[in-house]
Amino acid sequence: MAVIEIAKIQVRRGQEQQTGIPQLAGGEFAWAEDTENLYIGLKREDGGARDANIRVLTENDYRLFTNFVTNSALPMQAPYTWNVDEAPTITSSSTYDARYIRPIQQKLDDFVSVADFGIVSSTSTQGIDWTTTLQRVIDHLFLDKNTVNPINPGIGGDWDGIGSKQYNKKLYLPAGLYQIGGTIFIPKGTVLVGEGIDKTIIENISTGSGIFQTVDIFSRRGNPNLGKFDANTGTASQTITQGDGQPSNVHIEGMTLRYSTSTVTNPSHLSLVSLDCVDGGVIRNVKFQGVTAAQRSAGYTPPQSCTGVDLRGFGVVTSENIVIDHCQFNGLYYDIRSNYDTNHVIIKNNIFKYSTYAVALSTTTNLLATYGPRYYRIENNKFESIDNQGVYVGGNSNGAPTNHVSQNNAFTLVGNHGFGENGNDGTSIIKFVTSGNASINDYFERQTYNNKNFNGNFNYYPLVEGKATIDLLSVTTATLLANTSTTIMRLPITGDAQYLNIKYQCNGTNVNKAGNLQIYIRPGTTPSNVQIFDDFNTSISDGGISWGLVVEPAYKYYQLFGVNPLLSTTVQLELQTKLML
Repeated sequence: MAVIEIAKIQVRRGQEQQTGIPQLAGGEFAWAEDTENLYIGLKREDGGARDANIRVLTENDYRLFTNFVTNSALPMQAPYTWNVDEAPTITSSSTYDARYIRPIQQKLDDFVSVADFGIVSSTSTQGIDWTTTLQRVIDHLFLDKNTVNPINPGIGGDWDGIGSKQYNKKLYLPAGLYQIGGTIFIPKGTVLVGEGIDKTIIENISTGSGIFQTVDIFSRRGNPNLGKFDANTGTASQTITQGDGQPSNVHIEGMTLRYSTSTVTNPSHLSLVSLDCVDGGVIRNVKFQGVTAAQRSAGYTPPQSCTGVDLRGFGVVTSENIVIDHCQFNGLYYDIRSNYDTNHVIIKNNIFKYSTYAVALSTTTNLLATYGPRYYRIENNKFESIDNQGVYVGGNSNGAPTNHVSQNNAFTLVGNHGFGENGNDGTSIIKFVTSGNASINDYFERQTYNNKNFNGNFNYYPLVEGKATIDLLSVTTATLLANTSTTIMRLPITGDAQYLNIKYQCNGTNVNKAGNLQIYIRPGTTPSNVQIFDDFNTSISDGGISWGLVVEPAYKYYQLFGVNPLLSTTVQLELQTKLML
């Protein structure tokens, strides 16, 4: 029979509340009989990090914690102190002892989650509509408290009865799916933060509504005739007022906003986000989802109402100083749209895919707009598989310049109506109907494709259409073969007057020629009277290098070629192009 021997371990015992716990030897145990706490000694001389008594958690600790949670026994007014470690480690003038002691309740209220109001994520089949509850939470947190009531100025504006801004904290939405059956109205100062794209998901499950729309604070204080933008009538009683009530400093970050599969093809719904008369706002790390990949494969196309972000304004109360950054737009009709007098909007570092239009400004005639959108900066974005224009700017009522800049963007399979670059159906990639706009250092896959396939005959639709400056800062190369003419680049015929400026450098054996090539093309679908001026200098010899144009109106392009008359010398060519339309 096996023998089990249990050795007795000597443990020091005493009354902790009377004598305290003396410094224990390394590895020595001590049991406090009055507090039921167990300690073990730690000593530097035995290799420890410090001399201390380490408390060991016991069944008693678990029981006490359970009682706190079960009986709500944690005193909310108990003091809380920041205490990562017990030893002062700060050597600057800001000492360890500068910590502030405050109530636990105050510490817990530093962080506000929708779960604090009973809103929890669900599955798509549960169909829980959180519209009403989420609206109450946003009203509770973000309605400004210190504003005079516009209806009864004699009545104070302390909406929550406290008269402070202590509720104006960011609202956190944990990861999960939240379904919304109506538009959520957000006043100034609203900050909504999720856990990230495709982690926190808000889904529109109703036709005739969007997800978020900015409003005047007075609209949320019981008067539906004030403070809500009416895009149809624009009446003074319904438009947003300028001043304290105007929505401003709105921030949405870290989530996916999408139409449900049953509502995305319905023509009556609203934009996912309507930024109405917003003075200062940020949308960052948000995914806007329309038609899914499976729906696209099945032939579904989104209706025009299927829009990611719609920027609207009325007169002097407009949307301006907006940043849309690091977002994703997928399967929408319009990714970002504005048909109003909006201005100073930065659209940067975004990905636009599988939509009909990406950035679309002044798409229709709007009686509420005079200048239309102005001063948009569209920078460092990726446009991929967009059916029509990646950037579209329509006309305005007064013909004034709009001063939009598209810069450092990449356009791949844009403006091809869903086909490849060699298709015979397409549009321009960027279209500017107004003047004063520019494309700077944008990359066009269409241009790259056409400059690699000179032998193919297919329509070359414009890179940029309208009145604009195109500045291609990147340097391209070509080789002029000996004793022949070589096509260097192919460019689209836009129908407008075109001015092409090419800085070039030719290098070969005993050949060195650098210059500035200027090409003028008259307007028309079949350009005539094309003029070429070559302003150059040489350090050795120009080798007789010359230039020419071939116009092919049937396929909407012209080709620039270089002539190298040298019998056995190949010439290397570097080019930098600037085009004015």
